[in-house]
Amino acid sequence: MGDNKEQPLRVGAAVRRRRRALDLTLAVVAQRSGLSVPFLSQVENDRARPSRGSLEKVADALRTTAVELLAAADPACSV
Repeated sequence: MGDNKEQPLRVGAAVRRRRRALDLTLAVVAQRSGLSVPFLSQVENDRARPSRGSLEKVADALRTTAVELLAAADPACSV
């Protein structure tokens, strides 16, 4: 059986890359998602792990899907 505990997904970097690719500020993503700027900053810096619901909100704000963000965070996965 595979053990995913060895390498937790670092979705923060994927969120930051997507946000920067769209030339958006944290404030804009916060407004679109209904989440706070400090929380989004913590997510991007891997100091907070978003719930599934929060990740969906972030993905919607970034005009993508949670699956795409998770795939971008996992180098072993290709979509």
